[in-house]
Amino acid sequence: MKSCTIIVRCKNLLICLLNNLIIITLVQTSGESELASAFNSKRSSYESMYVGSRPPSDGRWETWMNYTGRSPYPIRYSLRPLVELLDTVYFPGADDAAMRGKRARFFSVQFS
Repeated sequence: MKSCTIIVRCKNLLICLLNNLIIITLVQTSGESELASAFNSKRSSYESMYVGSRPPSDGRWETWMNYTGRSPYPIRYSLRPLVELLDTVYFPGADDAAMRGKRARFFSVQFS
């Protein structure tokens, strides 16, 4: 096994070169480890995830049900090619033949 070549050595940081890899190591004293453990044991985090509307502050599902309609969430969706938007349904004043020409040009550019 090759030995590690020390590049930088500071109070809590050791950077070495081993087999053309740079290895960075943080060195902690026992006191620092105890402080880190004490900190980690006292900290907490909170994460919430929901779909659709946010749950109400009163925590009642009835209230949530009343507000859900204001911010619905799609149950199912499908992706369609953008070229399908080049239609007189979405461009009511456009000529149908012109829309067909635009779709044909789009395909000739995209797939040529």
